[in-house]
Amino acid sequence: MKNNSLVSVFMPAYNHEYFVSFAIESLLDQNYDNIEFIIINDGSTDKTHQKIMGYYEDCKNKFKKFTYISRKNKGLLNTLKEMESLISGKYLTLLYSDDIFTKDRILKQVNSLESNSDYALCYGKMIGINQKTEEIKRYSAKYAVSGNVFGKLLKRNFIPAPTVMFKSEVLFNVGGYDTSFEYDDYPLWLKIAHKNKVLFLDEYLVKYRTHDSNLSNDLLKTITNVEKILYTWKDEKEYNHVIKHFYRKSFYELAKRDEFKIEAKIYMLKSLKSWYDPRFIKSVFRLYFR
Repeated sequence: MKNNSLVSVFMPAYNHEYFVSFAIESLLDQNYDNIEFIIINDGSTDKTHQKIMGYYEDCKNKFKKFTYISRKNKGLLNTLKEMESLISGKYLTLLYSDDIFTKDRILKQVNSLESNSDYALCYGKMIGINQKTEEIKRYSAKYAVSGNVFGKLLKRNFIPAPTVMFKSEVLFNVGGYDTSFEYDDYPLWLKIAHKNKVLFLDEYLVKYRTHDSNLSNDLLKTITNVEKILYTWKDEKEYNHVIKHFYRKSFYELAKRDEFKIEAKIYMLKSLKSWYDPRFIKSVFRLYFR
């Protein structure tokens, strides 16, 4: 039986005039009919609006529902919270305005979720592309697992946000996106996985564009934000083990960088109970004697 559940595809767009056309075209090329496409242009100061308007009629004709909102800048998380009041699909996925959906991506994930109705979220693999849309990397699925993965997910975020599709009702059941964090994805995945099963689909689902503005490029910001996220789960039985592992890993990474010597010492002190780890000793020598 053909699966034809309504899928809400949301695009938060900001200053991606050179990339947004690729993103929209990849959705127009999907072989799935029942799509609701919502774009919020979050106060772009370049020609992102003009590029989107160039596809306005195509989107109106192709998709079951099409909504385009252009307004002043509110930031990604506030944009995602605004999106929550607009979606009506059974499933939700995000199309970031600098990424590209692979062929049949929506059909594959809908089929997977419909065939595994007890799962709330489906994720897969990514292909890395550069600013010229050239393939530069195939991301491995080293930690890819299905089922009740909360404990593993608390230890590391192995769910790539651009590949995710999940049930809209689950988003609302867990309270939606949390604007108290700088990250949109990891806090939400943890809330979903805490009460629901997630599904790994062994397919390349998105072409993920890397460039200087990617938030994940900022090591110290990543560490401080993840520490804040983990602390919200301090009452979970896995927390003590996870936070010790996190402190060690953060120290190892910071110790490699000359500009983070002060921060490395802070995380070294937090990691003292793990001094017997050979990597801990190696990182101490790197920090003080290189």
